[in-house]
Amino acid sequence: MHPDVLIVPEQLHARVPGGIGVYTRHVVSELVQLCETQSISVEIYGSRKTGKLDPFEAFGVPVSYAWLPSRYLIPLWDHKLIMSPSAKRIQLSFSMAGPIPKGKVRNAFAIYDLSCRRYPQTMTARGVNWHEARLRAIQQSGSFVIAISEQTVSELIEVGFDRELICLAPPGADHIAEPDFLAAAKLLAQHGVDKPFLISIGTLEPRKNLPRVFEAFTHYRLASRSEIQLLVVGPDGWGENLLPRDGIIFTGKVTDELLAGLLSMSAALVYVPLYEGFGLPPLEAMARSVPVVASPMPSTSHGYAIIVDPTSVTDIARGIDEVLSSSVHSAELVVQGLDFANQMTWKNTAHKIFEDLVTREI
Repeated sequence: MHPDVLIVPEQLHARVPGGIGVYTRHVVSELVQLCETQSISVEIYGSRKTGKLDPFEAFGVPVSYAWLPSRYLIPLWDHKLIMSPSAKRIQLSFSMAGPIPKGKVRNAFAIYDLSCRRYPQTMTARGVNWHEARLRAIQQSGSFVIAISEQTVSELIEVGFDRELICLAPPGADHIAEPDFLAAAKLLAQHGVDKPFLISIGTLEPRKNLPRVFEAFTHYRLASRSEIQLLVVGPDGWGENLLPRDGIIFTGKVTDELLAGLLSMSAALVYVPLYEGFGLPPLEAMARSVPVVASPMPSTSHGYAIIVDPTSVTDIARGIDEVLSSSVHSAELVVQGLDFANQMTWKNTAHKIFEDLVTREI
């Protein structure tokens, strides 16, 4: 018997799921619960099982696996050589990857940003070509789109998408794990961090603009004669190798609990990407009452952060100086940011998708 809703959370099988993986994991969990309350059957579908603790099986609903791993399955989806199991009502793909079903099944893809258009230089040529091709295929198919910010909605409309086919569903902030302060203190001690420190979070890739952040941080330390350190937390992505500098420490990927502990203990988050569809780390910092230095992006558009120009090393250094020297201003931003973050929940995100796509009349 075909399920009412087929969910394709393929990003969870990616080597580095990143922010898309965070969005997928939490919104699918809430969406499954919503469907259960309405007796709507759900099935998960995607590439071959990755291990005993496969993330597809965490949602407590039936799973259908393709026999291929993700790197082979996605190109076959792109060329329509493999279709998904049938759904009676709707298929939701929580990334741009996924099969486009035939027939009257309502289909939707999540498009988080248009970096392939805005900053193609931060992607590989292959990545740009794939995203462009998928963007065209999704648009031509008449599929619905899940967007995570007004910015992404506007950009989608600019390239020809119909606003009536776009569901705006911003992310939540209530997924932050309980901080493991003991593990955080142990890691800091291992790296010789015994003073206040800044933190940067995210996959190490060109779009995160870390070379400029490092240069600005070095300028601040020299100008202020400060010994503050910068903790860089996140998995390796791609791009140029980032070499350690004085005061800059790479931790690699850490557990959610350890990350929450490090974030809570930091003096501020410094997150200055060139471009983001939303920007989850600033929202996570706000939820932990941590001040934020950031570039303009949807998560910081309300003004609850010290905003800097991501292309200016001088301005990034100015932001670091401001967040560390102006305690009153930083405290005001923390209060405002916490109030904003408390309003952002994954239940709200799932409700929007449920109302716009699952229960919407065809």
